[in-house]
Amino acid sequence: MDKNSYQYWNSFYSVSKGQKEKDRYDNWLNSYKAYFKSGISVLDLGCGTGINLPALLGFGANVVASDLSEAAIKIIKDSFSEEKLKLLCFDMKDRFPFIDNTFDIIVADLWLHYFGNEEMQHIVGELKRVLKQNGKLIARVHSINQVRPSESIEIEPGLYYCDGCCRKYFTKEEIQTLFSCWTMISLKEKSIHRYGQEKKVFEFSATKISKWSE
Repeated sequence: MDKNSYQYWNSFYSVSKGQKEKDRYDNWLNSYKAYFKSGISVLDLGCGTGINLPALLGFGANVVASDLSEAAIKIIKDSFSEEKLKLLCFDMKDRFPFIDNTFDIIVADLWLHYFGNEEMQHIVGELKRVLKQNGKLIARVHSINQVRPSESIEIEPGLYYCDGCCRKYFTKEEIQTLFSCWTMISLKEKSIHRYGQEKKVFEFSATKISKWSE
């Protein structure tokens, strides 16, 4: 586990508990409601304080909500008592603690952009490993068109360090290349609001290609 990342996010959620009220669900998953059937298995990866959980549980899914931050998971524990919800802390840079072909859907909302290229290659491999055949990934990541803090330092193409944290800003082509072994269903740039400010993001969904077509 990256000690600096662990400390950063625990500190963020420990001192920002009030942010949970500001960081409201924006109904983005409603566009994918047809993917969800009662009883399917969903991994909410990098779940933060759980703003997507009411929607996922409302769709009838059995959800594993995971985050690096123990402070974030504690906030969820204090807010939810669903029997279809399991909580787990782990570092995405490690091997995911699940057997192959575990989940029908993985949701990664504004979390995959905190890693450099080498780490992202590993993470995409793990996403594919733990998804079932023809399972789906639904994600949002920072767009290259998102305004970056003026004090940001570029440490590799598109990856910037600022305030104790690295953030990747993706081009559309980078996402297509990263998921070139998947079937891309949709990929659009959108403007959203998070923590009281506008963000430019790429929202996409992709399907794990079946073994016979790999």
